[in-house]
Amino acid sequence: MSTSIPKHAQAVIIGGGVVGCSVAYHLSKLGYKDVVLLERKKLTSGTTWHAAGLVGQMRSSLNLTQMVKYSGNLYETLESETGMATGYRRTGSVSLATNQERLTEYKRNASLAKVHGVDVQILSTDELKKKLDFFNLDDVVGGAWIPKDGKADPANVAMALAKGAKNNGVKIFEDIKVTGISQENGKATGVQTDFGDIQSEVVVNCGGMWAREVGKWLVFQCHFMPVNIFIFSLQLSQVLEICQLLGCPMSLPITKKMLEKYWLDCLSQTQSLGLKMEYQRIFVSTKYRMTLTIACLILN
Repeated sequence: MSTSIPKHAQAVIIGGGVVGCSVAYHLSKLGYKDVVLLERKKLTSGTTWHAAGLVGQMRSSLNLTQMVKYSGNLYETLESETGMATGYRRTGSVSLATNQERLTEYKRNASLAKVHGVDVQILSTDELKKKLDFFNLDDVVGGAWIPKDGKADPANVAMALAKGAKNNGVKIFEDIKVTGISQENGKATGVQTDFGDIQSEVVVNCGGMWAREVGKWLVFQCHFMPVNIFIFSLQLSQVLEICQLLGCPMSLPITKKMLEKYWLDCLSQTQSLGLKMEYQRIFVSTKYRMTLTIACLILN
């Protein structure tokens, strides 16, 4: 890769994860002819490569629902456009509720999703058993079934978006670290890197878990924060053995369950340590085809 970078650009994107590559791709589609993406190491090497890749359309706002629906449709066509596979498959998803409050939340989100044509079905426990007949649903009061939810390979999605962006003229540079943002009268006017400065009309912060640090270079506070993730997963061979013993289908719908008791346990433990909790979630899901993952996200 050449370390000679341009001195001027219409837009500079900081970060080469799936978000940065998506911004580059969409700016090129919108007619931007001079876009530069800078990645401190290699594309997807930050937090993109180990993301779960779940594409769930039932969200808490209309904008998020519309965005995820668009994303699923895009991932289905991206391979034919770029020649790079995204690994996207529509497996459907099931969100399980263990109390009436959670079920009410699903019903509310389902109403929002249906406004944008997302097929969401609220199911009873008996109906859920037909889709998850090998799950223990004794504590489940209902759930939401979304037939067209899916999952993709995040790294492959990012690389496909990067390929599409490059096909439309975007310049992508790896192993170039942004060290600061140039400003004039409170407006970003470019970036400083370890290979020289670039003047730009627009600077886009797609730093992922480093977005907060990038934001500190500006006059406003960036409210993104990294999270601690605790993951317990089974080896593929173990999952295959379990599936064979139980007679489970090899391609499962994404299955999520909010574990209320453990959520409260995390809350009490972190409060006892004097930590400020802004958001926490524990969920169980099937990741890709086989891997069963339990994750606890804690934001300090």
